Amino acid sequence: MPVVTSCSKPLSPEFREIRNLSLRQLPLGTKQAELAAELVLYNPNSFGVEIKESDLDIFLADQYLGKARQTLKIQVPAKKTFSLPVSLKILPGMLLKNGLKLLTDDQVTVWAKGTVYIGKAGIFKKLDIDYKGLHSIPKSIFF
Repeated sequence: MPVVTSCSKPLSPEFREIRNLSLRQLPLGTKQAELAAELVLYNPNSFGVEIKESDLDIFLADQYLGKARQTLKIQVPAKKTFSLPVSLKILPGMLLKNGLKLLTDDQVTVWAKGTVYIGKAGIFKKLDIDYKGLHSIPKSIFF
């Protein structure tokens, strides 16, 4: 009896939360600041995949904060939660602009919109990510 296999179209990872958000110190005179974070995502696929690149615009409280990029290839198991380390380049004024809201509110709206390259066996497909939800942002990034 022949074996029949099928290739399922990969589904986009589902955003869960932000962890380990920190502001990196940059030399004086630098025009950009850098936030480091781990995006916690869930792989809804019934098969493991690789993520080789992501490019996301990040908004806090509906204000553009910056662009998050990830370029390291990572293995993602089927039906599992995983962390995606990202670096977010921002203009320092953008963080200060939202600073009071971030310091006073327990949660703020985080919006991530962009693309992720996901695949298996060396074949990758560009998928859209469009997530918006309430999240706690640690006050320690300001101090």
